[in-house]
Amino acid sequence: MDEKHAAYTSSPWGHIQLTAIAVGVQFDSERMHVRLIDGRVISVPLTWFPRLLHATPEQRNRWELIISGKGLRWEEIDEDISIKGLLCSCE
Repeated sequence: MDEKHAAYTSSPWGHIQLTAIAVGVQFDSERMHVRLIDGRVISVPLTWFPRLLHATPEQRNRWELIISGKGLRWEEIDEDISIKGLLCSCE
């Protein structure tokens, strides 16, 4: 199993393949919601990312996928976020 794929085998529906690849981003007034290709949605507070917190809604919506969906980029505000970083509390 490579680092971008994980298996969830305790499911009552059997083996589920988890893939940490982003396909979309949405915002509300307090949170960023990142949709993954496997159907999960990661929601994190905007306070974690001050550049996004202080960006206009238009700037927030000008994101692009980088590294084949392993990251997100906001060129105008110089912000890069890795999907792996959103999923783990690695130090």
